[in-house]
Amino acid sequence: MKALIFGANSTIAQAIIKNLSEKSYDLFLVSRSSSENIKGDTKEYLYDPSDENSIKAIKEKLVDHQFDLIISTIGILHTQEIFPEKNLNAIEKNSLNKVLEINLITNVLIGKYFFSLLNQNCPSVFAFLSARVGSISDNQLGGWYSYRMSKAALNMFIKNAHIEQSRKNKQSKVIGMHPGTVNTPLSLPFQKNVPAGKLFTPDFSAKKILDVISNLSDDAGGKIFAWDGSEILP
Repeated sequence: MKALIFGANSTIAQAIIKNLSEKSYDLFLVSRSSSENIKGDTKEYLYDPSDENSIKAIKEKLVDHQFDLIISTIGILHTQEIFPEKNLNAIEKNSLNKVLEINLITNVLIGKYFFSLLNQNCPSVFAFLSARVGSISDNQLGGWYSYRMSKAALNMFIKNAHIEQSRKNKQSKVIGMHPGTVNTPLSLPFQKNVPAGKLFTPDFSAKKILDVISNLSDDAGGKIFAWDGSEILP
């Protein structure tokens, strides 16, 4: 079994990699900087996720491989310069562009070049980390404009891409995964508002994500799932 992980140095990705290594997956990791935790026969590739040619170059290095599982953990919620908007007046063009570039455009380009590397001889899965706040029907609070819009657009991409991909490879599924609120730098500024018992360790979230992926139904393609396996409606 082969797995390809994008954003391999993120906290959630590292936990996913640890769990996959325990399942004896042959691991291929893609990130913008080298990891100190590379073990055994794991293969590592460095790239610039903002550069389409860099993404394409990784594809060319892996073109002879077929993967049973591809996961992109790439995403942004905040930086020192970017913070989720509480209202419309807080939107800034540069920040909006950056969030859309990372959460949506980079993932779309990864899909463009790597869907064809999904294993065509057995069931295979391409999973993108999405978020519950990307659900339009579930939105009761408003705010967080850039993040919500980028994840809603990512969810549409997942649906579209699965329809196209399934015509070429009927054994493949493209899905989105909401990992829950995980104790990572991404969630740190917002953890005080998390209900008791709902702040997950990276290892717990990784195990849940992989459990959901391992038990997908035949009609799961194009859908978004929470960490507990429940479907998140558009």
